[in-house]
Amino acid sequence: MLDWPSESPWLYGIYDAGAEQVMLEAGKPGWVVCSAVIGHDPQDHSGLDFRRYPLHRLGIICCLNNGPFPHGAIPAARHYPEFARRCANFVAASPGCHTWIVGDEPNRARQRPHVEGEPAVDAGRARSRGLWNVVASIWRGRGGADAAGEVITPQLYADCFAQCRTAIRQMAGHERDHVLVAAVAPWHDDTRYAGNEWGDWVLYFRDVLVSLEDRYGAGGCDGFALHCHTHHADPRLIGSSATLGAPFAGRHYEFRVYRDFLDAVPQAMRGLPAFITEANQSVAWPERNTGWVRTAYDEIAGWNRAAGGPVIRALILHRWSGAQAQ
Repeated sequence: MLDWPSESPWLYGIYDAGAEQVMLEAGKPGWVVCSAVIGHDPQDHSGLDFRRYPLHRLGIICCLNNGPFPHGAIPAARHYPEFARRCANFVAASPGCHTWIVGDEPNRARQRPHVEGEPAVDAGRARSRGLWNVVASIWRGRGGADAAGEVITPQLYADCFAQCRTAIRQMAGHERDHVLVAAVAPWHDDTRYAGNEWGDWVLYFRDVLVSLEDRYGAGGCDGFALHCHTHHADPRLIGSSATLGAPFAGRHYEFRVYRDFLDAVPQAMRGLPAFITEANQSVAWPERNTGWVRTAYDEIAGWNRAAGGPVIRALILHRWSGAQAQ
């Protein structure tokens, strides 16, 4: 049974509004994921109207971002209270949605808030998405990603998340909303800290959840977003078991990185749902049916049929060429 009319029973989903008609015509109303840049002005009460999605039985998830580069997916730590209030204001002014993500890929240097007085260096802009960060670190023999911006440690992200979730759930009609932990960027080793000197993305994800569990128990969040992709359009890469070498020995090289993340979920949180809110091929989508999409959905359906792991509620294709802003 679904908790809210703004949820979908299907795995299917597309990132950005405008392509949902494909799912409706197939009689399988899945999910739509939207991203909103909301800032952290506590006096801003603007929002978006999402009611058309549950009207068509589509699930809707909204990712709440402070801003684009260099403002940070979440703001500087001193602004967490203002960001939490802005999130609550946005939620209260946005009917039709009850599932939210706080920020996006906080382990990436590009998602850090700019530090006043420092140059706004777009760390990673010139790098291709994928293994470049990892390969460069191994060549250097140590961590060396750009340090521009305020580093978002797992503890800082957990602090921001907890404030935002509390504020959102204090809004009338949103007391039971699902507030999801942001997806961690796979294969990005930008964020290093004591106990994670190599910037392991899976350890970062686990440390966020452990920090929330230590503070609030298993109910410290309502689930988590994940990102995964292949490094080419070949559908055989979906089921690839290829892994990286030291210092990331055992980490999956391809789509099955989602399993690394889910295997790292603390035992007390393994009953919470996961949502793969970005799944792609790291290349331009070919203008033909390669079988990649079907293979990806078969992979996740197979995971859900197997016992013992967190259930994946959605696999969102990221993104389509006609994408429209909300």
